[in-house]
Parts: sequence; C-alpha cells; structure tokens
Amino acid sequence: MTSLEKEEKKSTGKELFFKGYSLKEISEKIGISTNSLSRWCKDGNWQQERAARGITTKELVKKILLQIDMLLEASKDDPSKFRPQEIAMLFNSISKIDKGSDNVVTIIDVFTAYQKWLNERQKIDKNLDDEFISKCYNYQNEYINSRFANSTIN
Repeated sequence: MTSLEKEEKKSTGKELFFKGYSLKEISEKIGISTNSLSRWCKDGNWQQERAARGITTKELVKKILLQIDMLLEASKDDPSKFRPQEIAMLFNSISKIDKGSDNVVTIIDVFTAYQKWLNERQKIDKNLDDEFISKCYNYQNEYINSRFANSTIN
C-alpha cells in the first residue's frame, strides 16, 4: 500500500470513527486490520477528539458550574469543607473555555455545526458532492489536530 493510499484509508477510517462505527466495522469497510486501525486511533488521539466533538461549550461550562455548585453546597453545612482553590480553578477553566474563537472546543463546535450544515445543504444543492464534503472534513480535522498539538485545553 502506498503512503497516499494509507493516508486515504486513515482519513476514511477517522471519518467513520467519528460517525460512530466500531473499529471492527471500520476495518472491514476499509480493508485494514483492526490492530492497525487501533494504532491509528491511539496515535491520532481519535478518542479524545471524538469526546471533544461530543460535548458543546455550553454543556462543558454547565458541568463545571454544577461541580462548583456541589462544592458550595457541601460547604454550607460544614464550612471546613470549603475549598476556595478548587472553586477558583474551576472558574479559571470556564474562562479558558469561554475565551472565544481561539480555543479548540469552540473550533470543534463551529466545524461540527458546519459539517451538519453541509450534509443538510447537500440534499438541496446538487453541486455539493461527497468528495467536496470529505475534503472539507479532512482539512478541518487537520486544523483541529494542529490546535490540539498547540493547546493546553483539549
């Protein structure tokens, strides 16, 4: 298999992985061993990226706020359980997540919405073909991976 063929299979495999296919299903579809596919998944951080794509910024902020609320509730009855450093750290996480368009979570939110829009648009726009959508998806993933590599927030 040439390096170009390998990259195409890897790209297709990743796309199917994000659509929810199992590693076994993907390996059968693209004709690659499950072991190789598993290695690609691990080396490319597919699991982390899929998890990041599965949660919106709002949901993430809401979960952090719930953690803060639990910490505050626990300290109501017993002031010795008040943990200001942990609360401050959680608030700091929110500010990092909610910075705007310069963070990975927001980028993933936008790209996910754009992919959904393209898929819907394809139903009425015959100029949008699978090849174009796949290329967009691949470039988006390349960009996201570069942001993961350069970011402290995943």
